[in-house]
Amino acid sequence: MMWSIMRHKHKKPRIVVIMCARNEEKLLRLSLSSLLNQTLLPAEIIVVNDRSTDKTGEIAEKFAREYPFVKVVHRKGDHRFEHETEIPKTFNEGLKYAGKFDYLAKIDADILLAPDYFKIIVEEFQKDERLGIAGGRTINENHTRVRGGNSVFRYECWKQISNQGFMPVIDAEDSYMSLKAEYIGWKVKLIRRAKSLHLRPMKSLPLRKVIKQRWRIGVTCYKLGYHPLTFLKRVLTTGFFEKPCIISIPLMLSGWIYGFLKHTKIEEELR
Repeated sequence: MMWSIMRHKHKKPRIVVIMCARNEEKLLRLSLSSLLNQTLLPAEIIVVNDRSTDKTGEIAEKFAREYPFVKVVHRKGDHRFEHETEIPKTFNEGLKYAGKFDYLAKIDADILLAPDYFKIIVEEFQKDERLGIAGGRTINENHTRVRGGNSVFRYECWKQISNQGFMPVIDAEDSYMSLKAEYIGWKVKLIRRAKSLHLRPMKSLPLRKVIKQRWRIGVTCYKLGYHPLTFLKRVLTTGFFEKPCIISIPLMLSGWIYGFLKHTKIEEELR
């Protein structure tokens, strides 16, 4: 019995990576290369080409021909449709083709991982059996929580917080799943020594996208049940330290008010 436990503890963990990519021909090679250069190599890398109109699919297929553990899934549909719930739908499309895993990684196609990223993350999981979700630090952005684009889930945690094994189709799905994990007793931890680089940071986005993102923060904070004082702290921190500075405050407040008026909420017990 003891030998069985020790053998399981020291076996190579099976990591499955799902990468959603839409019109990422400029960055996909870099992001995939960083996955292939990991000291702890994933067992599977599934790239979901989300209705791209550029060469994203061709680039992914080229990697798949060279590396047998890289799979490409082409999602069909109207490429003009960009609702926020398309992200979990795209992720779930990749999950259909995934094998068994010990850890499930959600890596964005504009994220560059340090070579020891997965090694460090798995070490943290092995230190604490109650750690359910972990993610590293993006060195060119300020954040204090695990971000969705470089997050890793323990299988047992994923099984409990997912919707029958699939990601819940909901806007702000990453925040929702972290909240749900903590609610049922799992830990969610930012591992600062696991480093990554966001190749398309918020400061590089067009103003219209930043404005939309700030407004969505307000809606999401109301939906998830942030205490007003906690939300106010988030507003002030974002408004004074992240560009575009001052206009972020009314945008986030208007998003909160919109959520309140529309009664945009997740399950009340989680809020």
